[in-house]
Amino acid sequence: SGVVMNITSEKRLLKEKLDEHIIAEKAIRETDQKYEFLFNTLTLGVVFHDIDGKIINANPAAEKILGLSLSQLKGLTPIDPDWKAIREDGTDFPGNLHPAMTALQTGNEQKNVVMGVFNPSLGQHTWININAYPLFRENEASPYQVYATFEDISHTKNYNN
Repeated sequence: SGVVMNITSEKRLLKEKLDEHIIAEKAIRETDQKYEFLFNTLTLGVVFHDIDGKIINANPAAEKILGLSLSQLKGLTPIDPDWKAIREDGTDFPGNLHPAMTALQTGNEQKNVVMGVFNPSLGQHTWININAYPLFRENEASPYQVYATFEDISHTKNYNN
């Protein structure tokens, strides 16, 4: 009867583990749905760049602010000459100094960088305020990705100028 008892307690233990796993999976799925909802409804532009600075994802707000669709954005880097980014004084804003690239190179957050990016759907520059955040894997010193958040500040720029 000891063997039967062992099998019964092993079954119970397996069922508990399985139940825990199912609960964890459900929590992950709910978190993913919340994240996706937030990503898609946020009015801030959000762009994810890979280790080389290539855009791998962007939310609808980013598409609107930048005037490019996700399929047009994917694979672009801040160094791409099509960006035609400018500083507040009207001079070129070099792509290698873009906050996302700086965050990738230094591993440090970049905050409140103002830049004018040419929006092809409007035919003019849109002024944005960007923050860039490096993402790290556990026990790794260099970021594997960076995400940039930005808001359209054109209305305040145009109002102040």
